[in-house]
Amino acid sequence: MIDRRIKQSILRAGDAFTAGGSGRKGLFRVLSPSRAAAYVTDSVIGPSDRPMLLLLAPYDDSTAEDDVVVYQGKSYDVKRVWTRRYRDAVVARLLVLIPA
Repeated sequence: MIDRRIKQSILRAGDAFTAGGSGRKGLFRVLSPSRAAAYVTDSVIGPSDRPMLLLLAPYDDSTAEDDVVVYQGKSYDVKRVWTRRYRDAVVARLLVLIPA
């Protein structure tokens, strides 16, 4: 139940992006290098010259690590994916995106 509510909120308020050739929606946030350090190693952060992004996607989004996400005309590599759970149910996915 809560997974569908979160999905509907993301679809209603989210921005469009493409992954694997299909259109999707998610909520994006700029990720500072200091905040990114909580998610990925310094070797991943170091060479990044453009803003990294944190993406909140619906529970059933199939974007995986090493996929390429195109958002606002820019390509990003997916470096990390987590499933977020509530009472043993997957309710959303968090993805760390690094400029390609």
